[in-house]
Amino acid sequence: MPKITRSIDRTLKAWRDSPRRKPLVIRGARQVGKSTAVQTFAAQAFASVVTINFERRRDYREVFEPDLNPKRILAELEIKARATIKAGSTLLFLDEIQDCPAAIASLRYFYEEMPELHVIAAGSLLEFALEEVGMPVGRVEFAWLYPLSFAEYLNASGRAALAEQLPTYDVEHGLSFRMTQVMVQETYNALHEYMIVGGMPEAVVTYLATGSFAQSDDVLDQIATSFLDDIHKYARGDKQIANVGLVLRRLFQFIGREVTYSTLGEADLGQRTATSVSLLEKAMLCHRVRSASPASLPLAGSAADKHFKCILLDIGLARRMAGIESTALLRGSDLMAAYEGRAAEQFVGQNLIAEGLAAGSEGRQLFCWIRPQKNAKAEVDYLLARHGQVLPIEVKSGSTGRMRSLRVLMDEFANVKTIGGFSNYPCLHAYESRVLGIGRSFAAAKAYERHVSILSDRCTKPGQIHSAGAPSMWILFSLNM
Repeated sequence: MPKITRSIDRTLKAWRDSPRRKPLVIRGARQVGKSTAVQTFAAQAFASVVTINFERRRDYREVFEPDLNPKRILAELEIKARATIKAGSTLLFLDEIQDCPAAIASLRYFYEEMPELHVIAAGSLLEFALEEVGMPVGRVEFAWLYPLSFAEYLNASGRAALAEQLPTYDVEHGLSFRMTQVMVQETYNALHEYMIVGGMPEAVVTYLATGSFAQSDDVLDQIATSFLDDIHKYARGDKQIANVGLVLRRLFQFIGREVTYSTLGEADLGQRTATSVSLLEKAMLCHRVRSASPASLPLAGSAADKHFKCILLDIGLARRMAGIESTALLRGSDLMAAYEGRAAEQFVGQNLIAEGLAAGSEGRQLFCWIRPQKNAKAEVDYLLARHGQVLPIEVKSGSTGRMRSLRVLMDEFANVKTIGGFSNYPCLHAYESRVLGIGRSFAAAKAYERHVSILSDRCTKPGQIHSAGAPSMWILFSLNM
């Protein structure tokens, strides 16, 4: 597979150079590019790399069985791999480590007795292996890898210069918006591709090489089949295995709305469906967005296990698992309104996670707000904890949207005075009531007596209040209040 620059590359370099380095465990779902990222990094950063793949060569496992002495383990690995492992210049890569629980346990002793050796481990379905053997607490460090974010897709598709121009916000410098109308249109074109192809590396490489959505769909179908084939590895019993497969295929229909187990699992038992959602979350194929109260932090303290929404691993993969052809998006003029707005909410949630913006929010978790009062429905799509405060993010799609739920939340919770923001989303519409690039959403922004920022997948010309038929996705959040 051709090299794709990933955001994890910076993490790996910092890890290599750290004087307090520990064995690094990379976690992520299958086929998100963990092995490729490590091999690409190793080729550039080390004189050599010795890869021990426990899935391909089962005989490697016996090396770790007698005891966990790292010197003996290295000596025997050198013989089996027919390679020299030299601390300081060789990367030892333990791939598919979930298939060798003893190798997981050995990471502690590599840290304690051979800290000069660079060791990276990676695995899929790793959460299930850790339930059996545990992870050496305080003896390893972690990194996460997800499908390509939109910014990574821009880089992979030769649009690195465009990625550099995407609006950014930070606490010190505020909002930076430098895009011209040409840049906006190019961003929208790229976003259209990304919404169809998604961020699974093999699907991205296939589309960029062929320009064919049909061929990238074939790759996504193969990945979906492999995920369904994997279910028996972590689900027990024919009924549970069947239910996990059903839930995985149906989850896309529930993006953007509260999940009820009875509806998600159709006629199956609610408890069985609840178990399926938990298993899929451990397999990192879905992410549960639990409802929490913004009244106080941590958000997890008030998060409700019974009230939640879900997003899936990848937007392209989700589309294919739901049986939706790429032509359905190719025909649509309003990209973000596709599938009743589910695509918009999946896109935002997936990129918040992939860009690491959820990492500072209580252990990489996303939350939402679902108003508990009956007959007073209101929902805000995402809540992040940032800098000790709460950042609400509301996603609106289609040609209309009043942001009523966000206003209800901010009226009810005076403590929601957020200073955070996130980067790498296409275009700004309005900021601090000053017109920078305005679409239909300006009236909604103007209605608030607080500073707000609205990001959209397409901007109209400055000063243009209304643009009939312009595709729009609005992400509203408060700033510096």
